[in-house]
Amino acid sequence: MPLTPTTAPTRETAIVAAHLVRLVTDYAVQLGVDVAPLLAEVGWSSATLADSEARLRYTDFAALCERVAQVLDDPLLGLHAGAQVKAGHLGSLGFVLISCATVGEALDRSRRYSGMVMNACSNELEQHGDLCVRYWRSRLPGREPLGRLQDELNMAVWVTLGRWMTGREDFQATWVAFRHPQPAPEQLAAYEALFGCPVTFAQPETAIAIPASVLDWPLPQGNPAVRRMLDALCERTLHQYADRNDPGWLGSVHKAIVQAFEHGGPELDAVAAAAGLRSDELGALLARRGTSFRTLVDTLRQQLALSYIADPSLGLADIAYLLGFSEQSAFQRAFKRWTGKAPGAYRNSAA
Repeated sequence: MPLTPTTAPTRETAIVAAHLVRLVTDYAVQLGVDVAPLLAEVGWSSATLADSEARLRYTDFAALCERVAQVLDDPLLGLHAGAQVKAGHLGSLGFVLISCATVGEALDRSRRYSGMVMNACSNELEQHGDLCVRYWRSRLPGREPLGRLQDELNMAVWVTLGRWMTGREDFQATWVAFRHPQPAPEQLAAYEALFGCPVTFAQPETAIAIPASVLDWPLPQGNPAVRRMLDALCERTLHQYADRNDPGWLGSVHKAIVQAFEHGGPELDAVAAAAGLRSDELGALLARRGTSFRTLVDTLRQQLALSYIADPSLGLADIAYLLGFSEQSAFQRAFKRWTGKAPGAYRNSAA
């Protein structure tokens, strides 16, 4: 059974995107930790996390986080790692958020698309008077709690991205609540420093409240054309993942396409053969999903472009090669057509 963000996940089927895992491993590496042995403990490698399409078991991610916290001797790993988040750590979701016009629009996208990043939980928004409350709710059977580390990681990511997207340090929560018991007294200052508001523990739900007026705040990087493109990408991704009977062929097709980018570009016959299909079979399967081979190739190329541009270690010439462009100038023209910005300008705006 493939790992997909379907409804009602169990602990065994819940998934997390590789790019979110990199938030924790990137933080550990910054502090000098060799993460390779820790990844090996859960059956992963650096190559696993380099696959922007990879969806990995949530239970393995949770175990990895606990091991990183143990190695760093850091009970506040969730807060510390979450405060280092960049848009690329959320993949397509991160980029669609910063392209929204307002905070409210971004919150709506987060609610809809968060299952692409982690499906063990949900974002739910409720208005209570002059407050907008965002609940972080487990979707595991019996609403089994995800635990302190995961709750704190999520809340730290949320408030950090909010400040970064708005460009305003006065983006402050009114209050934050956690389900887990109150930590040791010497740890409480870290919560106050990050959230800048009252934080309570042992509450019925994990949640964060902001003034409802913040929903109308504009996002300086808002770009309707980019948002529409990324909305379409996210919708297609959700549609792909919604098929619970997918026998795994789609993942094989994705992998073959990505590999072919580096070798002259994907061809239908070769990709179909790599997935164990005939060309006509692959065409029919894609048609039933409302897409085509060429559309799928273009979609993956755009998704990878946004993922690669978020990686500062990759030069524009490297990205052009990885995406199968014959020369860097062709990549730059395509990227500007997709986003309305040149690659360098887009990278600087998302830094």
